[in-house]
Amino acid sequence: MAPPSPRIVNARSNHFAVGLVAVAAVLVGVVLRIAYLGADPSYPSWIGWLGDEGRWTQVGREWMLFGAVDLNAPLSRSHLILGPLFQAIQAVAFRVFGVGIVVARWVSVLAGLTLIATAWWFLRPRVGTWAAAVVVALLAVHPDLVFFSRVAIPEMASLALQLLGFALLVGAPRTRGRAFGAGVAVAVAMGLKGTVAPLLIVFMAVAVGTGRPGDPASRWSRCGLFVVPILGPALVFLLAIGATMGSLQGSIGDILQFAQLDSLYGAFSVLYVGEWTIRANVLLAALWSVGVALALSGAPDSEERTLFTGALIWAAGWIALSSALLYFPERYVVHVHVPLVLALGAGLVLLRSQEHGLRTAIEGVARGRRRWVFAAAFVVPLAIQITAAGFSWAAAAGLSAGGMREHAGAVTLVTLLLATWLAARWSVGAVLLAGFALPLGMATAWSAVDLLEGFQVYWGGGAGDAMAWAWVFGAAIVGALLALRLQGPDGSRVHRLVLAYVGALAIVWVADRVDRLNRRTYALDEIRASLVDRYPEGSVIRVQAASSVLIDTRFRVAYPGWDGPAPDILLALEHEPPYFDVTGYREVAEFGAPFGPRHYYDNPVWDRIRIYERVEMSPSPGVVVRPESP
Repeated sequence: MAPPSPRIVNARSNHFAVGLVAVAAVLVGVVLRIAYLGADPSYPSWIGWLGDEGRWTQVGREWMLFGAVDLNAPLSRSHLILGPLFQAIQAVAFRVFGVGIVVARWVSVLAGLTLIATAWWFLRPRVGTWAAAVVVALLAVHPDLVFFSRVAIPEMASLALQLLGFALLVGAPRTRGRAFGAGVAVAVAMGLKGTVAPLLIVFMAVAVGTGRPGDPASRWSRCGLFVVPILGPALVFLLAIGATMGSLQGSIGDILQFAQLDSLYGAFSVLYVGEWTIRANVLLAALWSVGVALALSGAPDSEERTLFTGALIWAAGWIALSSALLYFPERYVVHVHVPLVLALGAGLVLLRSQEHGLRTAIEGVARGRRRWVFAAAFVVPLAIQITAAGFSWAAAAGLSAGGMREHAGAVTLVTLLLATWLAARWSVGAVLLAGFALPLGMATAWSAVDLLEGFQVYWGGGAGDAMAWAWVFGAAIVGALLALRLQGPDGSRVHRLVLAYVGALAIVWVADRVDRLNRRTYALDEIRASLVDRYPEGSVIRVQAASSVLIDTRFRVAYPGWDGPAPDILLALEHEPPYFDVTGYREVAEFGAPFGPRHYYDNPVWDRIRIYERVEMSPSPGVVVRPESP
């Protein structure tokens, strides 16, 4: 028997190396998700977990502790309407394991690990071990995915079901039965987190965009079967909520407030303003993927191409929603990371294709209108960067930054000029320069400046943002990958480059989370202990933005709108003006709030949590009552 060829041995060793990286990344990801789970969460630009953990677990907690839940308060009612399944899961967890913040967070931990396992199950037989390992490794250590796997909110549980629905919808065989199953999975995802309801439109586009070629009737029938298991339960749920809470119109209104459209300027300004660099990164990554998809549009239909197309539609849909919806907080960008990573894995497989490489695709674009459209798609990221930088510098110099018309006009003009130039000078080098090298280089340079010097003018990113480093490493590695790909396929070099890319991202992302764990705090435990020492079980505490403090206690939670007795205690996240009037109350304790460094930079007054009690009450232990001044 002849020995295996060196190329086969090389491929096996490369697959083994990438597999080891994936296994190591998953193990590290498990540790990052469960280590010090009781510590205060750490996130650079969002403090809402301080109240959201309490709100998303309130129904299960109050039912287990007191046998009743007050739903008169708008916050209590809206979080039950928007997440009935998540609240039910938390209730079961509390019933089995006891009421506590760590128990509540374990639901998200398991959801995060389920997402990773689902990705491997779905990708391994379709794109191979190599690409599946790349995706799984990045999902395992991604900072946002790790963070949302450590907090008791429904983001990760919903994402895991979204991925399952996507897998059933896109994976072969793409039958009507699997489309129906995908609808069931997405319906559960919406039951876990109602604010992902716009995903219905996005996945309908995925169903149509990934159907069998040349069979439009099949595409639309799959789309219809996908919708059926979502709309039916949604209608029944709304009727049940209306009957239970006495006002169907009010219940629908609670939901629709999250679906209001932003103004045209607000939607367009997402290209220019934001609290962190990740907005620009996500936008650029999506547009980069569009460019690659267009460049490889001549490739035959395949599993990896269908996956790439579907993931791109999924990601682009969420990016469009983030621009169009009035309520779309920064943290929702985590929903974009999963499809972008899927697109990365499938895209890498496409780039390794011997028959349809990037050079072949670019050189095969004919002259005329089609070439100009391709050119425009490639230069949009660069046009956005140039105009955004120009307006930012103008604003920093004290000049008028203009309005929506000026911004939109500038992007359009620069796109037209760049596309015309690229179409006239069409070549592989020109496409790489305008479509990849310059936008990636600009993002890398600005991210580095932002990280190293805290520069806040261009896209307003904050120092320490690990996501920005994705471009620092990604620009060099992806650029080298594309350059080598132009010289013809070489599996060993491509594997080494991708391994370096995944390894570099993993190191930076893991270092970011490890640093946060090393700087962990237990401020919530300190505040909780103070409350338990001062007040008896069953005391009613009014709270708005810091309800997570109370999960591990036996106090009743009174949100604004509470229908019970007037609370004797207030737990206030300090800012100006306060959430509620403290007249008639005295301050008895003050604690530093466990917020990230960027939040201190943007909102330095949100740095304290204070406890107040009624002046008529006997002073709680350790309180010195100062005499009133005459």
